[in-house]
Amino acid sequence: MITLRRSGKRHHDRHRKHDVWLTFDAKDRDDPLADGFGSLQILDEDRLSPGADLSRRPIAMPRSSSTSAAAMLEPGRHVVHELAQRQRAWLHIVQGDATLGDIVLTTGDGVGVTAERAVSLTARVRPEILLLDLGDRA
Repeated sequence: MITLRRSGKRHHDRHRKHDVWLTFDAKDRDDPLADGFGSLQILDEDRLSPGADLSRRPIAMPRSSSTSAAAMLEPGRHVVHELAQRQRAWLHIVQGDATLGDIVLTTGDGVGVTAERAVSLTARVRPEILLLDLGDRA
């Protein structure tokens, strides 16, 4: 099963010297992804202005044995990450474009993957991706 989170559906907070894009917003109780995706509860993207500092912002530490991979792919490159039977994964497009099956993903889009045999991605416009392997479903 594929759970799609388009960039435009992410919550945007603007602070003085940086912008924060929240993939999951616990305050939005109408959103089915308000509490995250499996063990992934926070995936925030901070965009800093020159000279901005994040030193006072709390860091969220993972609570599970999830693993991640920060990859930059050349156009046309195809990548497959196999998943065990009860495994979940979250794919985030940091920059660029890629396809996941018939779904075209662009900068800021994310996809939760459940009950699939693999995450199979093809690069279109030199994407920078973040793939989080979230382990077994609870």
